Amino acid sequence: FMSGGGVELPNVSYCEKENEVHYNPYIDPSNGHSYVDLGLPSGTKWATMNIGAERETDYGLYFAWGETQGYSGITNEKTFSWDDYKLRTESNITKYNATDGLTTLEASDDAATVNWGGNWKMPTLEQVSELCNPENCTNEWVTNYNGSRINGTLLTSVRNGNKLFVPAGG
Repeated sequence: FMSGGGVELPNVSYCEKENEVHYNPYIDPSNGHSYVDLGLPSGTKWATMNIGAERETDYGLYFAWGETQGYSGITNEKTFSWDDYKLRTESNITKYNATDGLTTLEASDDAATVNWGGNWKMPTLEQVSELCNPENCTNEWVTNYNGSRINGTLLTSVRNGNKLFVPAGG
């Protein structure tokens, strides 16, 4: 996801298949990753795919909180446990806790910033809540999205009609 900013390019629609219209996403000029502007009050723009994905229907990589190295869920190469978190001792979280008061990932602990650079950041709870708010977006469960055999949620902005597909992977 990308927070605010970015260069505004025209959002041109095109027809991929008969009776299917998709929106050409904006491209972040700093690294070439695409995002969609859903017209949210905060100005937050959302990535059109997950980190590690090559297309919007790919699951991408899975990350532990505050970790920047991702793992594929498809190959089952990783099961996350308490021992996996670098920001912990035997029984406590050592960062993003009541002592330091941090509630947002710093750039060095943010998977999006480390892997994609530029203005990319992992979403906060407030940003996810804004995305899921029915005053901003409707959501529809979709099976076999555009013939991909991938199920997920299709979010449609009530403000500008732009869409974001979120694959159900995990």
